[in-house]
Amino acid sequence: MLALVDCNNFYASCERLFQPSYRRKPLIVLSNNDGCVIARSNEAKALGIEMGVPLFKIRPLVERHGIALFSSNFPLYGDISARVMQVLGGMTPQLEVYSIDEAFMEVPTQDLGCFGREVHLRVRKWVGIPVTVGIGKTKTLAKVASFIGKRRNTLYHICDSKDLLQVPVGEVWGIGRAFATKLKRRGIHTAACLAGASPDQVRRLLGVVGMRTCLELRGEIAYPLEKGPEPKKNIGVSRSFSQGVTDLEVLRGAAAHFAERAGEKLRAQGSHAAGLMVFLNTDRFQPNPYFGHTHVALCTSTNRSAPLIKAACAGLVQLFRHGLKYKKLGILATGLAPIDGGSLFTPYDAKPQRMQESIDAINKRYGRHCIQSALNLRNDWLGGKNSLSNRYTTAWDELPEVS
Repeated sequence: MLALVDCNNFYASCERLFQPSYRRKPLIVLSNNDGCVIARSNEAKALGIEMGVPLFKIRPLVERHGIALFSSNFPLYGDISARVMQVLGGMTPQLEVYSIDEAFMEVPTQDLGCFGREVHLRVRKWVGIPVTVGIGKTKTLAKVASFIGKRRNTLYHICDSKDLLQVPVGEVWGIGRAFATKLKRRGIHTAACLAGASPDQVRRLLGVVGMRTCLELRGEIAYPLEKGPEPKKNIGVSRSFSQGVTDLEVLRGAAAHFAERAGEKLRAQGSHAAGLMVFLNTDRFQPNPYFGHTHVALCTSTNRSAPLIKAACAGLVQLFRHGLKYKKLGILATGLAPIDGGSLFTPYDAKPQRMQESIDAINKRYGRHCIQSALNLRNDWLGGKNSLSNRYTTAWDELPEVS
């Protein structure tokens, strides 16, 4: 049996963890630049606030009900997630971290109810985050159990055949809006209907992914637990600006920051990139929007920040048009390959690599961006986060104070 552990309203729960006065009060977390809603407490959901809605559209509702606003605090969320996963890893022989707030576990006991209850209580006691535990024979059935458990507001739920009748086909893991539309046209409206359909028929309609979902709903494992995340084929970093940016030098600062962040992700994954895709857009809602993109090939595959920054700025210069107000900039590292011993035809210089390793070591010890590109100092592009909470667990000067 497999269990899916899903943190409830994770970003909102992280904010409440160190500010308990907001418990049982409506609370929402906003995206970068405080633009859109990316997380909601149950109380905010009950007021009809939808995921992804722009803040300006719900401002009257926020003021009328006194809804608490928080800017996204990803250093805090990432650290709390790591703590949750560490606790779960000690309770199972195999753990697959699926996302920042979800993980699949192998259930090591026959007492499923006791295990589900213990997982919830331990994470709540040791970390402070509420979770729902869904248990089933497959990943998809564990997802169904989690869906039912959240609807019933239970600590855990064990999937049975009757649950499939209560789950709309569009809510099934792996069935998106387009797939759901195709299935409904053929009279398949619930997970139970999909489980009872012919796998071959589903494959002809939805492809291999749909067929695997059908098999999983029948209790046949099509997606076994993975020991580690698959390496990403592309790594992207982008940001929408709160105000239109017209200055090329300001955009250079943003491009350097994104390239440096992409380099960090490449090194963490153990990959090199062969090139960078750079894109630069104006506001798509304004007349005559501009959408520019270009690809910059690197002389040699690398994950070092310096050549990535150089390539990102070169691509930016190609795309920049004077007189336009740019709303979004991004880069995408392409042609990713694992680090190996190098090629006989590629000259290798150990000095730049040692320098990058030293910079990473210093930044790890004294804080990110302790050493960074001078271009990063031009950070006028950074949007305002007017309701940002402290990084309670990752910054010494922002630790919680107890009186």
